[in-house]
Amino acid sequence: MFKGNKFGGIRAAVKILQKLTTGERDTLLKNIEKKDPHMANLLKDNLVVFEDLQFMTSKMIGEFLKEINLNDLALALKTSSDDLKNHFYKNVSSGMKKDLEDIINKKLVPISQVEAAKAKIMEVVRKKVENGQLILDPQKNEEYV
Repeated sequence: MFKGNKFGGIRAAVKILQKLTTGERDTLLKNIEKKDPHMANLLKDNLVVFEDLQFMTSKMIGEFLKEINLNDLALALKTSSDDLKNHFYKNVSSGMKKDLEDIINKKLVPISQVEAAKAKIMEVVRKKVENGQLILDPQKNEEYV
């Protein structure tokens, strides 16, 4: 049996899964889940990461904001890239942008609180991705209807 890190482990498997069509990926994950539910969950958890939210369209962000707590989003963004923060700033109202910036820039919080907020956000994101309600396309070369 191969050691996980020797050939790239979870990251390599996720990269392969990301190249598959949704149907192929779902079928493969269901087969993996039958044999190793823990591995299937690890793969699902790593298929979409917080930084992938930069691929959301303005419309997706609008819908997404209805389902999450703004304070959780701001906390989750505290340790995120400037690109991701700016993506949200560009796609929300000026009042909401100010609220996000106030929480991100002024309030010191434990990293555990930031990670908990990210986990809450990612739970919503993963459900929306699995249900086809959210598509995070890094190429942005497809139009979705």
